[in-house]
Amino acid sequence: MVGTRSLNIVLVAGVCLTAGVFGQETVPVSSDSSRVAKRSHSGEIEAPISYEAQVIDNFITDRRTVLIGRAKVTYQNMMLTAAKITVDWDNDLLTAEGVYDTAWVWDAETGDSSRVVQQVGAPTFSEGDEVLTGERMVYNIRTRKGRVLRGRTTFEDGYYTGKAIKKVGSNTLNVADGEFTTCDEVENPHYHFWSKKMKIIPNDKVVVKPVVMFIGHIPVLAIPFGYFPLRKGRHSGILIPRYGESSLEGRYLRGLGYYWAPSDYWDAKATVDYFEKSGFLFRGDVNYAVRYKLQGSVSGSWTRKDFDVWGTKERRWDLVVNHSQEITPTMRLAASGQFISSGNFYRDVSANREQRLQQEIRSNATLTKTWVGSKNSLTVNLSQTRDLETDEITETLPRISLRRGQSPFFPKKEGKRDERVEDRWYHAIYYSYSSQALMQRTKQRQGYEEDAPLTEKRSMGWDHSLRISSPQKLFGWLTLNPSLSYDETWFDKRKRYALDPETGSVESEEEQGFFARRTFSASTSFGTKVYGLFRPRFLKGVMLRHVATPRVSFSYQPDFSQGLYGYYQAVEDTSGAVQSYDRYSGSLFGSTPRGGRKALNFQLQNLFQMKIGDGEDAKKF
Repeated sequence: MVGTRSLNIVLVAGVCLTAGVFGQETVPVSSDSSRVAKRSHSGEIEAPISYEAQVIDNFITDRRTVLIGRAKVTYQNMMLTAAKITVDWDNDLLTAEGVYDTAWVWDAETGDSSRVVQQVGAPTFSEGDEVLTGERMVYNIRTRKGRVLRGRTTFEDGYYTGKAIKKVGSNTLNVADGEFTTCDEVENPHYHFWSKKMKIIPNDKVVVKPVVMFIGHIPVLAIPFGYFPLRKGRHSGILIPRYGESSLEGRYLRGLGYYWAPSDYWDAKATVDYFEKSGFLFRGDVNYAVRYKLQGSVSGSWTRKDFDVWGTKERRWDLVVNHSQEITPTMRLAASGQFISSGNFYRDVSANREQRLQQEIRSNATLTKTWVGSKNSLTVNLSQTRDLETDEITETLPRISLRRGQSPFFPKKEGKRDERVEDRWYHAIYYSYSSQALMQRTKQRQGYEEDAPLTEKRSMGWDHSLRISSPQKLFGWLTLNPSLSYDETWFDKRKRYALDPETGSVESEEEQGFFARRTFSASTSFGTKVYGLFRPRFLKGVMLRHVATPRVSFSYQPDFSQGLYGYYQAVEDTSGAVQSYDRYSGSLFGSTPRGGRKALNFQLQNLFQMKIGDGEDAKKF
């Protein structure tokens, strides 16, 4: 209906109209945007205003436009959407709100549907990365300020709501009776923080006073002032906790704390877990790094829990250390340590599933040294392994490894300048050497109680490995490569076996002293290459080549279980059968090889090649 004071224009499919019809001069209608003429008062609207809706009512006398049904107004980087938007051109105001409509809603309890009145098309305001929703919005295009009734917005992983949200600047929001939570249940969160006054600066910070923390609807903690950073990336700020429930410890908050990043070289984090029925778990983490020099971390936790149900108190802790450092260009140190007060600490306390299933913890420190211009290297290692089930501790104190890479036995002497030194057959004799000294200590409790006595066992050993090879070229076409491997291991103990006449079983006991085990093996191989070239008579420009590579190798290793070596002990059992038992089984460097080996192998490799064409255009297959 057309009234006496207004001109009602109805458009379908959201065609954009000009805003200039209400200005000082008329601006032609555009299909995608509208430009407002200059105002007589101070301040200007400097960009086109685009708006669209299913129904557009222009009230010329009141200088007002009403957009109904999927309404949208766009100005610069601002966009406002709602079921209904009213534009006041004299005051540059946009008023957005939802509309009430009836809908059929299914009731699970009654098993039937009923008609209810609910608001649809709630307004949404977006400007850059900032997004606001609420029940009713008022926004001034010229001053870029506005007000939201019962508004809601999100930043990173947090949800912010308030009875009233005012946009007081291009990048500042004031919230009255505001709430903040990271819980996914936004309508009825498990926990939230409430503040009477809240100022939000997107991508910067949130300032609140006072701050009250609620678990459900129950206040549990209050402070007069709070500061929450909203900046992206690495920066200092308060850490938001996670909410949960446990049948043993009740409701809890995990990870409430503060992250401090004072410089580019280190940062720190301190958190506390609160459990309703037991107590607290405090945790601290420090990370540090200097590029190309060192990096590492130190973290630990301490728990103070009192279980009134059983009348027990817990005071437990853990400590984890990691460090890596380049001392010199040829020397490097890497260390890691993991220590806990009791074997069931992670199983009872940790929120990490992999950590709760962990069966053992390890600590390790390794110093590596190499020498420039040589093939020598040295490694010193200290380690500890603790079984969390049996509480058995195995320590290596220390493991020293020395290695000499392949080197000639008789290196060629340097000749005078421009003088070539002739190669001799003995110049092709090479050796490599590795040595490993190891001391190991094992501690084990005699029982399952924490105060049960410990038994300690020590073992020492030193292993030497020498490899000799001499690849030779005979007659200009035959390749000969003999090699010899020699291993010698020193032990501080070995086993001695005897038949127990009462049980009829063979028992062993340790024999202390100095013992040496020497093993060796040898191998040699012969090989050559045979070439054949021919050109097919019926294929012009095609050349074929056949390369046959025969190889014969022989390897030998004696049977070290024979009595002449003395590494096995023969014991006659109750049936009269003689069995051999390794005196070094279960030792630091493994058992003694058993069973000799004599092997002869023959291998023939065939390679067929074809060339088509000549010169640079030839193709090879």
